[in-house]
Amino acid sequence: MTGRVLTPNEIAERIRMTSAYIRQLCERGELPARKVGKFWRIEESDFDAWWAKEKTKPVSDEKVIAIAERRVR
Repeated sequence: MTGRVLTPNEIAERIRMTSAYIRQLCERGELPARKVGKFWRIEESDFDAWWAKEKTKPVSDEKVIAIAERRVR
C-alpha cells in the first residue's frame, strides 16, 4: 500500500451513494477492499480503478427497462 486509504463514508460522499451500499459492494467483492477488524478500508487507487471501470460498464437491457417502467408509473 502506497496511497491514501478511504472509508466507505468517504467514498459514499464522493459518488453520492450511501455508505451502506459501499459496504455491500465491499462484502460482495465488487469493490476491492480490506476489512480491518470490523471496518472496511479501500485504497484510493483501487477505488479510482473500480470507478473508471464502472463509468464505462454498459447498462443492461433489463436495467433500462426497469428504469423506464418506474418513470411511467
